[in-house]
Amino acid sequence: MGYLPHIGFVHSGSPLLFVYDLADLYKEHLCIDLAFFLTRELAGKYDKHKISGAFRERVLERYLLARIGPDIEDVLRGSHARRSRQ
Repeated sequence: MGYLPHIGFVHSGSPLLFVYDLADLYKEHLCIDLAFFLTRELAGKYDKHKISGAFRERVLERYLLARIGPDIEDVLRGSHARRSRQ
């Protein structure tokens, strides 16, 4: 795709700005409810294998890797941007 990871739109101060901006597009649907669910299920104990496995399953179920390319193009094209009223 050729996008530079250090060119950010929202984040700043890191060499992975574009990566962080992109992660924010999916955080709500991939991570937030999963984090609360796993916190309750694990009762405060840390199990990195269970956590990474649950996240990996979620990524596969939602076809994340197939969606990223088209989503990047949509965002950069401005398909989802709000237009100001004239």
